[in-house]
Amino acid sequence: MLWESMNKQEYSYQCITNVLLLDFYLLVRNYSESVQMPLFNSKIDVQRYAIIQYIQDNYRDVTLSTVAKRFHYSNEYTSRLIKDLMGMTYTEVVRTVRIERSQDFLANTTMTVANIAEAIGYDTTEHYIRQFKKHTGMTPSAYRKQEAKNRLF
Repeated sequence: MLWESMNKQEYSYQCITNVLLLDFYLLVRNYSESVQMPLFNSKIDVQRYAIIQYIQDNYRDVTLSTVAKRFHYSNEYTSRLIKDLMGMTYTEVVRTVRIERSQDFLANTTMTVANIAEAIGYDTTEHYIRQFKKHTGMTPSAYRKQEAKNRLF
């Protein structure tokens, strides 16, 4: 791949791409027990996966309108597509992604709850705490303490 990228001969991009794909296939084959690969049966499956990936990558400030515009759908169709795909509303998906990201911050950093709330896209700490408790059944501080105890054992 290095040779192809330095040489810039005809079809070098295709060679690099194919070698890279082959490497990924070999990795998947060797680690098939621990790798989860999405299965795409059609073009719409790829688009649906892309929508969810877009939400996960932009969870901090994503809106239904930005998702719809990004994929050239109406807000209503995008909302229905997300509900069909995930079994949750758009709002529930975003909240779930934000809370899961915040759990990682709580378990692996010393960031304050207020800083975490801001980092994951909540306007107020109080709203974040309410949403966290609604989703997990405990406050962020209690979750952090529980995670610290679990690490000791």
